[in-house]
Amino acid sequence: FKATSVQSSEWVSVELDKTGTGASCPDKVFVEFLRGDNAWSSGKVEVGEMGNVIEANLLEGKPNAFTIKVYNEKGDLLPCFPTEITIICGTDVGSAPLPYNIGIAIWSEKKEKAVFRAATGLEKNKPVPAVGVINGLKTTKLLRPGISNDVMTIPIYQCEDNPETERSVDLYEYVADVVVTGEEVEGVIPENSLVDITLKVDSSEQMTLDVYFPTEDFSISKSLDTSKKQSVNEAEMLIPQMIRNAKRDLLRLSSAGIIVDDLEADLSNIEIENQNSQEKKAVLQHLKEVLRKIEDKDTGTEWQRLENELREEFERLEMANDDFGNERSTQEVNKLRTQTDQVIRTKNVQLAQEVLNQIHHLFFSLTMPLQLKFIIQDMDTNFNSKQWKDSIRARQLLNKGLSILQNNPSAENLHPIVVELIELLPDKEKANMGGLLK
Repeated sequence: FKATSVQSSEWVSVELDKTGTGASCPDKVFVEFLRGDNAWSSGKVEVGEMGNVIEANLLEGKPNAFTIKVYNEKGDLLPCFPTEITIICGTDVGSAPLPYNIGIAIWSEKKEKAVFRAATGLEKNKPVPAVGVINGLKTTKLLRPGISNDVMTIPIYQCEDNPETERSVDLYEYVADVVVTGEEVEGVIPENSLVDITLKVDSSEQMTLDVYFPTEDFSISKSLDTSKKQSVNEAEMLIPQMIRNAKRDLLRLSSAGIIVDDLEADLSNIEIENQNSQEKKAVLQHLKEVLRKIEDKDTGTEWQRLENELREEFERLEMANDDFGNERSTQEVNKLRTQTDQVIRTKNVQLAQEVLNQIHHLFFSLTMPLQLKFIIQDMDTNFNSKQWKDSIRARQLLNKGLSILQNNPSAENLHPIVVELIELLPDKEKANMGGLLK
């Protein structure tokens, strides 16, 4: 089948794979295409040894995802490949190609920064007009109808080279921001709602972005102001922030035991160049080269940093277990020691992260009595400076907690006291200690 089309329908060839399935392959099956919006179905089309073609009905100007279902003569579902296809309607093959890849900035929890996500269908050299999609995103803000201060921003970027996974958007060229506010939504869009993005580029490279909220079945179409590509003035404003970001990344790497002296020297030279040169776009380009080196160092030393962290955190856990542990916690520590040794030998990043999370959880549990002790002592010392909701009850609880600390304190008898004390704090201060309320 053609992945792109300018027609309202597209014919898709379907055949039985007797080579792949062998003797278990039936003589005929029934195939059904169901479009993603559930508004169209091909019905069950018989496919025999000679194969068949199915006409897929397309929605104009957007990607059309089709789920494929295969049944035997009894109506039982059968395995098939692929189980889904997408046909983008609106791409005119033979037009001028895109000179760059187009995508958006998304926040990476792993990298703790905004990274580039390319739009499928808007790769460099794709003919325009073209349509690109990015599905499965989630909103980071609450959008309430009529509230102009509720804002969701989608930054659009482009790059000439092949976009690499999890690369900082600082390396790429800013195009424009697409802003959606509460005044434009029909109903409440909760935080972490699913959102799909369709970005259309016409023959003159003007862009339109459709934001679709699947759960609410609601979409917004926005035209982009592409005149705001990075100018000299914008480059001058971006450079200081990008230098601060680079220093933060270098500090994180050096704190993990990675040698970054050469990169720190490169960055210092960029700072001097920025002070002395009026050619800010050239400075920006040189800065991006240094940023790329930093990201290469970051990627290339990921396992080294993770191994160092594993060793340090496990050593800290052992010390906590010596001070606060029991027979049961010792068994858990011994189990984690075996798992830690195993992941270090295999250098399995995913398993290492899972083991690290288990180490953190056990450490927190073991040191809970000490944390509760410090909280009670701190609240007692600073009692008069806190705006207690009920100072008499707070004093009673602190006296009880201090009495327990004189004997054999445990998390079981200290935790309820600390929870009630936190509830007596002003809401803002209480929110900062929410983790101990669980």
